[in-house]
Amino acid sequence: MGLPFDRHDWYVDRCGETVRYIVDYYDDPQATDNIQVFIHTRPAWFDSWQNFSDNVRHFVSSFFA
Repeated sequence: MGLPFDRHDWYVDRCGETVRYIVDYYDDPQATDNIQVFIHTRPAWFDSWQNFSDNVRHFVSSFFA
Protein backbone atom coordinates (compact mmCIF):
# COMPACT_ATOMS: atom_id res chain seq x y z
CA MET A 1 0.00 0.00 0.00
CA GLY A 2 2.98 2.31 0.34
CA LEU A 3 3.61 5.10 2.81
CA PRO A 4 0.80 7.08 4.41
CA PHE A 5 0.22 10.55 3.02
CA ASP A 6 -0.82 11.86 6.45
CA ARG A 7 -0.42 10.74 10.07
CA HIS A 8 -2.01 11.96 13.29
CA ASP A 9 -1.81 11.11 16.96
CA TRP A 10 -5.16 10.93 18.74
CA TYR A 11 -5.52 10.74 22.50
CA VAL A 12 -8.53 8.74 23.68
CA ASP A 13 -9.89 8.21 27.19
CA ARG A 14 -10.17 4.43 27.46
CA CYS A 15 -11.80 3.49 30.77
CA GLY A 16 -10.17 6.41 32.61
CA GLU A 17 -6.74 5.95 31.01
CA THR A 18 -5.45 8.23 28.24
CA VAL A 19 -4.27 6.11 25.31
CA ARG A 20 -2.45 7.47 22.25
CA TYR A 21 -3.62 6.12 18.91
CA ILE A 22 -1.79 6.51 15.61
CA VAL A 23 -4.00 7.27 12.62
CA ASP A 24 -2.49 6.80 9.13
CA TYR A 25 -4.20 7.89 5.92
CA TYR A 26 -3.37 6.08 2.67
CA ASP A 27 -4.47 6.58 -0.93
CA ASP A 28 -6.71 3.71 -2.07
CA PRO A 29 -6.93 3.83 -5.87
CA GLN A 30 -8.93 0.58 -5.91
CA ALA A 31 -11.87 2.15 -4.03
CA THR A 32 -15.13 1.96 -5.96
CA ASP A 33 -16.55 5.27 -4.73
CA ASN A 34 -15.33 8.87 -4.85
CA ILE A 35 -13.53 8.62 -1.52
CA GLN A 36 -10.22 6.91 -2.19
CA VAL A 37 -8.72 6.88 1.28
CA PHE A 38 -7.84 3.94 3.52
CA ILE A 39 -7.47 4.71 7.24
CA HIS A 40 -5.35 2.53 9.55
CA THR A 41 -5.76 3.21 13.29
CA ARG A 42 -3.95 1.47 16.13
CA PRO A 43 -2.74 2.06 19.69
CA ALA A 44 0.83 3.40 19.78
CA TRP A 45 2.97 0.24 20.16
CA PHE A 46 5.52 1.28 22.76
CA ASP A 47 3.61 3.74 24.95
CA SER A 48 2.55 1.00 27.36
CA TRP A 49 2.54 -2.76 27.86
CA GLN A 50 -1.25 -2.79 27.25
CA ASN A 51 -0.87 -1.05 23.87
CA PHE A 52 1.84 -3.50 22.84
CA SER A 53 -0.31 -6.43 23.96
CA ASP A 54 -3.36 -5.09 22.07
CA ASN A 55 -1.37 -4.76 18.86
CA VAL A 56 0.15 -8.25 19.12
CA ARG A 57 -3.25 -9.77 19.90
CA HIS A 58 -4.80 -8.04 16.88
CA PHE A 59 -1.93 -9.16 14.63
CA VAL A 60 -2.24 -12.80 15.73
CA SER A 61 -6.04 -12.83 15.50
CA SER A 62 -5.88 -11.53 11.91
CA PHE A 63 -4.51 -14.94 10.87
CA PHE A 64 -7.54 -16.75 12.32
CA ALA A 65 -10.35 -14.45 11.20
